[in-house]
Amino acid sequence: MNGKIDFKGRTFKWRTSFPDSFKFECLKCAYCCGIHYPTLREDEALKIRRITGLKLQDFIEPAFMPVSINDPYQYQIKKDESGVCVFLDKKTRLCRIHRDKPLICRTWPFQIMFRYPEIVVDVFYSCYAIASGKARRFRTEFSIEDLIKEMVECNADLFLQAMRLQKTFQEKYLVSLDDETAKLVCWDFIVERGIEDFNPFNFKALISSYQKKVSKSKYYSVLNLANVEDLISELEEERLPKKVDKESLQRWIKTLHLGYLKVQRNPLRRWGGIDFTSEETYKLLADKEGFYFKYRTRERRIPLSELKEKPLSREAEEFIKEYLKYTGRRRLESEYAEYISVLFLEKRILPSLTSIQLQFLDRIVDLLYLCSLILASRNGHEIIELQDVGEAVLITEPSYVNTLRDTIERLIKTPEMIKPSFTDKFLT
Repeated sequence: MNGKIDFKGRTFKWRTSFPDSFKFECLKCAYCCGIHYPTLREDEALKIRRITGLKLQDFIEPAFMPVSINDPYQYQIKKDESGVCVFLDKKTRLCRIHRDKPLICRTWPFQIMFRYPEIVVDVFYSCYAIASGKARRFRTEFSIEDLIKEMVECNADLFLQAMRLQKTFQEKYLVSLDDETAKLVCWDFIVERGIEDFNPFNFKALISSYQKKVSKSKYYSVLNLANVEDLISELEEERLPKKVDKESLQRWIKTLHLGYLKVQRNPLRRWGGIDFTSEETYKLLADKEGFYFKYRTRERRIPLSELKEKPLSREAEEFIKEYLKYTGRRRLESEYAEYISVLFLEKRILPSLTSIQLQFLDRIVDLLYLCSLILASRNGHEIIELQDVGEAVLITEPSYVNTLRDTIERLIKTPEMIKPSFTDKFLT
């Protein structure tokens, strides 16, 4: 899908990043109401206060992500004691402020990105309807074009600033960010080679590293394993702050390690995924002896000794390849355009795109492989099936943007990875 919108006397093109065959429909599972912390603007918070009669402190709190003073998204909606949105009706699984919910909630699982010279509508796979394949058609309650217009109008300053920044970056530094053919060849080649990581060659090293880094007496979120080699976190559920205010939250966040959690800024995430068979939500934890599925009404443990190396089924391998090509490519495109342009214009630093691609794939493949193995063991599968990788994607995808940014941060601290000129544009 594509189109045009007019804004302040200028015309901007927009397009969707997903194919016309893409399927999405809301299944009213409420999964997104438990795992996400939607941010909202001040005017949205005041509107909710007016229609509900609640006090602001009853339903909003400072956003976890550090934001600039000019960022309109300074707040996020609170979770209740069970870890789901305070506005979710648990009996009907419907939002009590559906017609007036924040723009971020209305756009989910779509993301509207400002990418000069156009606007791109992206989609996240961390949506149960998409990851499980249970969406049978493409149906939304809104017009994508209307949402784009609202997003641009409500974020006018950010929109124009992002467009100017990326335009300057492309004009002053001749990088062909729109060279789709070159990026496809580069990333697709790396994915084809990278899928070989789903094999027994890495299994022993993966488990050995895991055992060395995890303490027997502590539980860890498996989402900490965005880079298994750097698993250093000591996060325990008991250490979560009982009362969260802005100052104590920021101090607490600074104590987290330099891996996934510090970048994610979302340590209070409640559930890890949805069991595609029973449709129950669960949190996936880990300790020295194995892995632990914490469902709402039951528990399931997978001892480390039961985790055996398994190959991918043909269907699972094809799904992983297509998923990584699609997801990785659009993540690299969007983050490289935005994040790297800031680094270059402010610090004159530009990490090699190929280096970013290689390390990014290495880290997300480790995480996907480990989660797929755990799920295959839980499901009693002799090989990693399509169901296993689909559920693993649902769990792990929210970490990819942060894994990519963390990868870039690591690379800019490595002198040999910084290129004064873009001489190694793409693989040849």
